[in-house]
Amino acid sequence: MFLWSSTTRICGSCTANRLTSICWIASEPSAKTGQTELMNCHQLCQPAVLIYFFTISLMLGTKPRHQLPTCLSMVAHCALADKGQSMGGSPKTINPRFIGAVLVASCLTACSALEPVALPSAPEVLKAPEQFSTPAQDDGQITRGLLDLFDDPVLRATVIQAQSDNLDLKQSAKRLELAGIDLATTAADAWPRLSGAVNANRGSAAGESLAPTLDVQWEVDLWGRQADRRRVSFASRAAEVARHQALQDSIAGQLMQAWFDAVAAKQQQRLEARRVKLLRSSAENTRANYRAGIGTLDDLSAIERDVALSQAALALREGQTHDAVRRVELLLGQYPDNSLEIPARLPRLKSSPKPGLPLAVMVARPDMKAAWQEAVAANRRISVSQKDLLPQISLTGQFGSVSNDFSTLSHGATVWSLASSLTAPIFEAGRRRANIEASKRRADQALITYLQTALIAFSEVERALDQERILARREARLRAAVTHARATEATFETRYRAGLSTILDLLSARNAVFDIQSQLLEVRNARLKNRVALGLALGKGV
Repeated sequence: MFLWSSTTRICGSCTANRLTSICWIASEPSAKTGQTELMNCHQLCQPAVLIYFFTISLMLGTKPRHQLPTCLSMVAHCALADKGQSMGGSPKTINPRFIGAVLVASCLTACSALEPVALPSAPEVLKAPEQFSTPAQDDGQITRGLLDLFDDPVLRATVIQAQSDNLDLKQSAKRLELAGIDLATTAADAWPRLSGAVNANRGSAAGESLAPTLDVQWEVDLWGRQADRRRVSFASRAAEVARHQALQDSIAGQLMQAWFDAVAAKQQQRLEARRVKLLRSSAENTRANYRAGIGTLDDLSAIERDVALSQAALALREGQTHDAVRRVELLLGQYPDNSLEIPARLPRLKSSPKPGLPLAVMVARPDMKAAWQEAVAANRRISVSQKDLLPQISLTGQFGSVSNDFSTLSHGATVWSLASSLTAPIFEAGRRRANIEASKRRADQALITYLQTALIAFSEVERALDQERILARREARLRAAVTHARATEATFETRYRAGLSTILDLLSARNAVFDIQSQLLEVRNARLKNRVALGLALGKGV
């Protein structure tokens, strides 16, 4: 490190200050040996300056020959400033002109390697298409949030409850608070640090002394290094805010989908219970007819088989309902005891939300905002690592009093001091240059992550829009199938009462109705869940 301190006294012949990593000159040479020491200082310090600036040039990636005129002119300036001074003179303080030359040359040399890396804007990075490839439905409506997609006050209240009780959201809120604390800590580094101390000494000559002091330390942010660190912390906190919003939306979406699964499972359970009841009734009638000599044992066995299969399916539906209810309870932060009341029917499906422009959709998504802020923070860290190459300027001050007795402390002698220091790197085996390159690579990674997040977001929108059309067609076809199945059931029931068909034919037609109704419930549930997925993909939040 190159260290300069304005309070250090050095030899008067050589106006260069103390270079602790290159040479050392006694601050108070004796009259007997002063000439020799001053000669060594004068011979060593000027080459040391050259070595210092050449080393800085190599660290910063600047060709040394470009800095040679600056170094030579600075050394010549030092020699001219000292012309006419006695080689055996008494020690003097620093020549201000040399200090100015050191500061200016050091700043110019270091700043020549600062290459700001500009981050392109989000539209330039994304290169989003003008429209989504999958067309949206013509009756789409403009919705502001996920809760506007369905007219279900119970579901709305449940989602709002989850926003305050979900444990994952509580953890995210704590992470958000920590990000705010980190930002405040970074902002505090730009302010002077004030501390108090009391020094008590006892000696054989001076006796006892008390010296209470106030110490002030401040790093002058001449290059904007602290400002860049604050910008990094601000971008990191903005990313954490966006991640918290993304988690809020995700929890709301998961809860709504789990809610639909629970309601659909409950409807499937009731549908299967109706089938079991109908099959049991048919089995009892067939058993009575068999005892009366009407019908065959094969018909009775077939019906009993269907009853057993339907009862097994009913047990499966009951377990699915309990699991779905427990998932909702977990998302609500409640104990999963399967005690939550679930509505009997799925909510009515409203019109699909309009997708809007792809670029506007991407900008509105909180996960995209978080990824972009991470890219901004990573890009700003490049500037921080580059400015670590520049000299560090610090100011220190002390104010207090000295007294021999605590009772007379307020009337003691006042003491104060003010000092400044400049510290700059000379040789660290390329560590700081490696930090710059590592910062650039991390910035590239953050930008690639942003692009990957955008690609996944585009895929989610395209898939949800595609599923909207596919599921709508499936539901329409299944509704038509239910109508035809019921007509077939009515026909077989008429034929059975007329003795033109068997009970097994009638039960087969009835089972077809139940099976198609079960598929229709699954498709309705899938449409509701896909509508939530579409809202999330379009950046609709709570």
